[in-house]
Amino acid sequence: MEFKYQASVIVPVYNVEEYLSICLDAMVAQTIDKSKMEVLVINDGSPDNSWAICEEYAKKYDFIKIFSKENEGLSATRNFGIRHAQGKYLFFVDSDDYLTPPTVKKVTDFFDKVYDEVDMVAYHETKYKGDIILAPHYRFKTLEKEGVYDLEEYPYLAQTRVNVCVKNMGEDNVFFDTTPGFKLEDQEYCNRVLMRKMKMGYCPHGDYMYNKGNETSIMKFYFHAYYLFETSMKYFENLFGYFEDKVPPYFQSMFLSDITWRLNDDILYPYHYSDEEFSKAMKRFENLLNRTDVETIIQHPSINIYRACYWIGLRSNSDVVFNQTEEGLELLIDGVSVYSQEDFVVIGHKPRIVGDKFTLTGFIKSPIFNFLKEDDYDVYAVENGEYRKLDTFMSVHSHYRAKIVTNYFPAFKYECDLKELSRVEFAVRIKDTMYSTHFWFMPYAGFNRHRHVISRGGYYIHKKHTHLDIKPATQKGIDLLDIKNTVIYSTHPRLTKLRLKSISYRKKHRIWLYYDLYTVEKDNGFFQFENDLKHDDGIERYYVLTHEYDDLDKVFTKEQQKHLVEFGSKEHRLLFVCAERIFTAYYGLSPINPFETPKMKYQYEDLIRFSTIYLQHGVLHASLRLQNSQERSQAEGIVVSSPFEVKNYMENYAYSREELITTGMARYDRIDRNVKPKNRILFAPSWRKYLTTEVKASKWDVNIERIIKSDYYKNFFAFLSDKSLHKALEENDIYLDVKLHPIISQVDGLFGIDSDRVNVVSGDVDVADYQAFVTDFSSYVFDFAYLQRPIMYFVPDYPQFKSGMNHYRALDLPFEEAFGPMFTESDKAAQCLCSMIESRFALEEPYKGRLENFFFDFDGNCAENLYQLVQKYDEEHKKA
Repeated sequence: MEFKYQASVIVPVYNVEEYLSICLDAMVAQTIDKSKMEVLVINDGSPDNSWAICEEYAKKYDFIKIFSKENEGLSATRNFGIRHAQGKYLFFVDSDDYLTPPTVKKVTDFFDKVYDEVDMVAYHETKYKGDIILAPHYRFKTLEKEGVYDLEEYPYLAQTRVNVCVKNMGEDNVFFDTTPGFKLEDQEYCNRVLMRKMKMGYCPHGDYMYNKGNETSIMKFYFHAYYLFETSMKYFENLFGYFEDKVPPYFQSMFLSDITWRLNDDILYPYHYSDEEFSKAMKRFENLLNRTDVETIIQHPSINIYRACYWIGLRSNSDVVFNQTEEGLELLIDGVSVYSQEDFVVIGHKPRIVGDKFTLTGFIKSPIFNFLKEDDYDVYAVENGEYRKLDTFMSVHSHYRAKIVTNYFPAFKYECDLKELSRVEFAVRIKDTMYSTHFWFMPYAGFNRHRHVISRGGYYIHKKHTHLDIKPATQKGIDLLDIKNTVIYSTHPRLTKLRLKSISYRKKHRIWLYYDLYTVEKDNGFFQFENDLKHDDGIERYYVLTHEYDDLDKVFTKEQQKHLVEFGSKEHRLLFVCAERIFTAYYGLSPINPFETPKMKYQYEDLIRFSTIYLQHGVLHASLRLQNSQERSQAEGIVVSSPFEVKNYMENYAYSREELITTGMARYDRIDRNVKPKNRILFAPSWRKYLTTEVKASKWDVNIERIIKSDYYKNFFAFLSDKSLHKALEENDIYLDVKLHPIISQVDGLFGIDSDRVNVVSGDVDVADYQAFVTDFSSYVFDFAYLQRPIMYFVPDYPQFKSGMNHYRALDLPFEEAFGPMFTESDKAAQCLCSMIESRFALEEPYKGRLENFFFDFDGNCAENLYQLVQKYDEEHKKA
């Protein structure tokens, strides 16, 4: 076959004006003789300025050939390029990526040497995001040297990307799959090319620069089970079905690689299916895993033993045997030894000492629990030679690197009286054998590889390998320990200075810090701060500024301004390390921590002795066990406002009754149930993770293109534009105010409605002004429940919500048990709101009864009651 060029580089273009010049400049910089290369740039109906950029480069360079067509998608556009290619070899480059200068020449020169052996040559790929080079794919641990790799001998290469060069075979060319909704086109294409010879060449002298920072990339939105599950499953079922007997390990490993990274990213399972449909889907996984060898799973480079045991546990044809050997416990599956251990590890969290009581939350981490029944094991505390059986529950860490339960790790809560016991030790029974344990601690417990002794509550805690020694400490001894631990960092002057200053500063100052999140101007953190500041009790109080304020005088009194500290400042860092107590309205460490997380973890955590009270932003009703579980939280107490929360935190989040503070949130001091509402309705939808980009921890930017294309926006807009709703508002002299979540409010212009009865409002609103409330699942709903006002739920993207595209997919207070009717269609939601208006906002059963009985009875002094409770606790602690 005669070819006009040595290489054809196919560049599909769609909406990439920001990156296209970088890609094409890289083509210009290729070291190959340009008379031997053609670059086919194919515009797939881009609505932006991409085509003009294509024309500009085509005018300058003869080897750049441009085409423009209607939008058909990536695969069809690549196929267009294949059909027009006149080169001996084909390259594919996405237009937001680029090739390093020697790539085309080096790869084609190598391909000429192995032309008869392979149909495809891969070359190196570098993933980057901004200025950061990301970790390479595991295949490059094997692909180190130039050569030909037999896929029977090297089954874990998993060539799933287009950092490849393939032969141009004319009429026999392989084309990309154009099935609608199919997004595994790269690996499907590579697999069909490789199937012919089951060998692949590799040239390490080129580099495909893969841009992971393009937030407009299709990967960011459509790579989710909601869109991809069926097409992906059918692909692997067809791939495995192609082989009558044994599926080649190369394709087994590719399947494992695909489902593993999707499970890690929580985009694998179709949670939006009905229970029956979901069961059938899991059966399909089982069938594919049954044709996947145990050896392939165990040896897969991207799968550790915990994930391997999860996949093996889904198979229906595995023979599991436990074997007790001289070395310990051995796990055999289908005759293959997959794991063994001499003892068990206890993962400790929150070692605390109050008075003479030591408490610890822990769990036993081992993959063998995946294959044990409940009566096959027990966890014991070893106390003065006696074994005390502990109650266990499933640890939240059983969601191992995933948002579903993949492993079973038994958790426990332990406490002991240090007047009677100074050694903390545990043991595990597996069937008829007792095993010893050793310790490892979660981050922020105070221990690390250099630091084995910390002080807590007037005691030393010395972490030995198999146990903890806990002994009384003097203040002088604690100071010497802090100094000793500081010496470790003597080569870091600023770090050392802060550590030494904190040791003396904390003795002279009692510090309480108060926090809200950056998205709100004032929340429960400020309300508690405002209340507590009036007390002259020797405590220094500071409200940490996370929000940007144009004019402090409009927000804070002169006295309050004396007690403000900027988040992340030097002052904040010192106060944080020295704090006695922290009050925060938002869960987690990032909203309160002034240090970069790694620095905090290793350099300061031993000095941190504050107790944390989680004030909550609102009543927890979203299912957020991974974030809010007692095993993950650093909080010693959580302020709750209702019997529902007490039950929810205890049953679903593993908190004890003693950790729940029933004073009610401070915000309820400011909501007056006796205020007569105005003729207004408030509509406040929540935000969506899948429509935003996390720019840094707990900070998000919206993606306008995603929002405009989303059901979230389309159905909300249809609801707000409903003519019958406008008519009902007009006839009853009612106004509908739309308050967007602060993260979504960046695009409030998109919600402009052609009606003077519908208005987008910004800033704080007084919920007592409103007759009724409409939301999807905003925590605002509980303020209206407190007011006992009518509520309606409208979820415009319910299938996407249920599938997990938001940061949660279920509610602890499900819609069917909540405060009003729920709708997923805009016209029905509008009809319900019209009926609500026409009834003059009369409450109906069962919602009326639910509203009346939801909250504790408050006296209007929630913040002061919390202050008094903390003071009482401190006095009792001081006496103890």
